This record gives sequence, structure tokens and C-alpha cells, in this order.
Amino acid sequence: KLNLDDLLDASTSTNILKVLGNSGDKVIATGFDDSTIDKTVNGITYDVYTHSDANTSANAELWIQKGITILDAKPPTIAISSNVSKLKAGESVTITFTLSEASSDFTKDDVSVLGGVLSDIILKFGETKVYTATFTPTANSVTTGTISVASDKFSDAAGNTNVDGADVNNSVFLTIDTKVPTIIISSDTDKLKAGESTTITFTLSEISTDFDTTDVVVTGGILTDFVLKANETKVYTATFTPTANSATAGTISVASDKFSDAAGNTNVDGADANNSVFLTIDTKAPNA
Repeated sequence: KLNLDDLLDASTSTNILKVLGNSGDKVIATGFDDSTIDKTVNGITYDVYTHSDANTSANAELWIQKGITILDAKPPTIAISSNVSKLKAGESVTITFTLSEASSDFTKDDVSVLGGVLSDIILKFGETKVYTATFTPTANSVTTGTISVASDKFSDAAGNTNVDGADVNNSVFLTIDTKVPTIIISSDTDKLKAGESTTITFTLSEISTDFDTTDVVVTGGILTDFVLKANETKVYTATFTPTANSATAGTISVASDKFSDAAGNTNVDGADANNSVFLTIDTKAPNA
């Protein structure tokens, strides 16, 4: 409602209605009588301009005598943000939704999600326009995660719906790599006697910059000549030589969490059968 300090300046042909509001807002004036001259407002809709005090307008002739309703025609907006841009296996991220106005109908159903799942949206503590949710990427996936809100999904108190769905800050894009690297170990032979050795091959599913001989557990012999195979990016070889004068089984294995891929995911398949090679060894000389 307006006070008598708010007035219509009838001295110009522009009919500027001076009220509190934002430029571009709308105001409907109905049922007004003029106080000094024969003029009425009669339901005309005026643009709202920046408020100025009535006392500064020397030419004001028409004083508003009744209430007036300010119409809110400004649509709400939303900005979506994430505290990280990349996710690997085992990670999740908090997504923040910042609205320009309070809304009673903004929910999880208003959000489009690709590349993972979004938890329930909650209103941030102490806030009226800021919501958060947790995004968890799909397991064993290399993709782009997307969280976005299209136009006409939620409204403000006046019933205006958001129309900024195409804006850049209405979407968040995440680089996702939750595919963990694996390894397969193989041997040219499964039995060794005195004077023999065998080539052990390590085949990774992804390129790794930190896989080396220290990641390999060896019993019953020694591992030498560990190299990346010629013309390969994921295949390594080494030579296993059994302990002399021994009948102990040889084992070559790689446990979990020993090497990583480019995204930082570590191997988790240490218990798989193909992560170990077992060799029957007899390097004892026969008795005379």
C-alpha cells in the first residue's frame, strides 16, 4: 500500500507514477479521485520509476488517496554451482542452487541430471533462497555429468516462473571418470627348474604413470628387467628367476591400491585370480 507521500505527477503528459519499486516493475492504479483538479487514474497501468520524495515535486497536482497494488512481473532466476569440476571413483560433490527469490515449489523434480544421481534437495540452514544437494557419479563410467534447471520449472510468490534455463549459470558440467584400472598378470610357463627363468607380463586396462616394480610382490625368486613393452602403453614385462636350490612355489602378484590411472583412480582388483601368477619351482640338484 502507498502512503500520501507517493503521488502521480499530472503536470506532464508522461503520467509518471512515483512509487517505491524497481525499474521495469508494473503497477495498476484503480479507483482514484484527484484532490485538486478534475482528473482520475481510472485503471491505467503505469511503469514504475525510481521513487522520489513528494516534497521535491513542485508541480505535483494529483495526490493518491487510495491503496495501490504493486505487481511483481520479474521472473525468478537460478544459479547452479559445484565446488569441484572433476570426480573419480568414490567421490561425490555438493551442488548449490541459488535462487534470486524465495520459492515454495522448487524441488528435486525441477532438476535434470545426467551421469549420476542427485540426493534430495534441502534448503541451506539459515537461508531462504539457497538449496544444496549431493551428486554421486555413476560407477565404472567415463562421461560428463550434467546438472541443470530448464525454464518454467519453479515460481516465485507472485507466480512468475523462471525463464533463464538457457543461461550459462543454469547448468553445471562435471568431468567424470569412475572407471578403476585393472591388471592381468601372466607367465610364459608355470614350471621352472634349475637354470630356467620366465617372462612375466603385466597388462593394465589403462595407462598409468606410477606403476613400477615396487608395486609387485614376489616370492620364490627375483624379478628383473622390468620395462614397458616396445610399442605398448599399458603392457609391461619382467624376468622372473627362481631361487637356486629351492622347491618353494613362486608367486608374482599385485595388490589393490598400488597404481592409478590419469584420473587418480587406483586398482581395486588385487583379489582377482588374474592378479597373481603361481609357479611350480624345483631348482634342487638331484642327489648323487
